[in-house]
Amino acid sequence: MAARRYLRTKRPIPLDKALAAQAKEDIQRYQAQVDEYHNLLSIFRSVGDALAFIYLDKWDIKPMAFREDAGFISGKKGAYLERRILRDAFKSGRIAIMNDLTDSLRYGDVTLLTEQGVLLVEAKSTRRANRRTKRQEEALDTIEGYLATGYAKDLYRPGWQIQRRPLHKQERHRRRELNELIRDAYAGTRNHVQVEDGLFYYIETTQTSAILDHLTSFLSDIDGRCSETRLAFYLNLLKHDMVAYYPYVLSIEDPQALFDFYSGDLILLVLIDGEVMTKRLASEGLALSFHEDEEQSLVVDYLSPGNKEIGPMSISRHFFWRVPCEFLSLDWFLEEISQRAYSLWH
Repeated sequence: MAARRYLRTKRPIPLDKALAAQAKEDIQRYQAQVDEYHNLLSIFRSVGDALAFIYLDKWDIKPMAFREDAGFISGKKGAYLERRILRDAFKSGRIAIMNDLTDSLRYGDVTLLTEQGVLLVEAKSTRRANRRTKRQEEALDTIEGYLATGYAKDLYRPGWQIQRRPLHKQERHRRRELNELIRDAYAGTRNHVQVEDGLFYYIETTQTSAILDHLTSFLSDIDGRCSETRLAFYLNLLKHDMVAYYPYVLSIEDPQALFDFYSGDLILLVLIDGEVMTKRLASEGLALSFHEDEEQSLVVDYLSPGNKEIGPMSISRHFFWRVPCEFLSLDWFLEEISQRAYSLWH
């Protein structure tokens, strides 16, 4: 800020070019340091998220995540009280997580696991009530009510009513295949694999000009097995935006590979064949369309006129992106979508 202010200050004599260049260089250096600290905080919080996903149901975590984060821990008036709550919980043998150490727990200050379920604690150093504390209490009541009953109103957006629906089949993932590929990539034996029909993993560990050659070879190799309707997910760009997703800290078993992934020395690419998705759902009598939208990625409707009283079914971007980000089975995902459509329209 000081360097920017220095450049913006009006002077009777123009600033020397060398001094201006030095100030701009300082700005770039400071900004790079700020970005690096933010990345470090993201990595640290991913470790906190790993604890949350170990002890809490992943589908309970999702509704707890979509809220403004609390910001930095330092400087918070209630930080001492939060630590005291943690110590008391540990002494009594309970599991407790300080929410500010995660990206995905954003209701209350401390999450406690009790015999009755999840208890969200808001640490207040004063009993004085105001509008803000009332809003916080109402938010906690809403999320705890949803976790207990599976129903809530105004949780994600005012006026919205949501109801939890169970999965039709146990979730399946491909993390074993991912970690086998990582080991092979470091050994130099292979760097890509087709884990399912329409689902491909690509890994790059070579930080040289050979990367482009390797990627070209990969795309050439899958040409006969993948249509032109390809959905590519470059996971390195998403690693600091994993709110409510299963953390990479838990997905990637090799600590060195995990470190390399976060430092940019390991590249992960997931490729999904959109035509496989379309044909698979068409065999179930369903029409699939893709959308570039912040909220919805897929829309499913009947191939025939269908039940127009209900209309098409939208699949959120967050749910669809679980396939690449959490290394879920595409076959499981499509089966889940077709079952949901069937239960909605029958």
